[in-house]
Amino acid sequence: MKLTGEVIKVRYVNEENGYSVFDLNTSDGEIKIVGIFDSVNVGESLEVEGEFTYDNKYGEQLNVTSYQKNCLVLL
Repeated sequence: MKLTGEVIKVRYVNEENGYSVFDLNTSDGEIKIVGIFDSVNVGESLEVEGEFTYDNKYGEQLNVTSYQKNCLVLL
């Protein structure tokens, strides 16, 4: 699945390997995103692609396999 949106909250970043967890505001609502990113900042526009997974502790999240920064966001 491919989604476009704006980073609204960064929940976790592992500085050693880039693993990040953040909330993305999309036209479908807020989506929890997980994956490896070079950096993530609130207010940044992203296009992400990946598969939805369900974690017993954290719920539904998009496990990102690829992404692109600074794309146009239309909500």
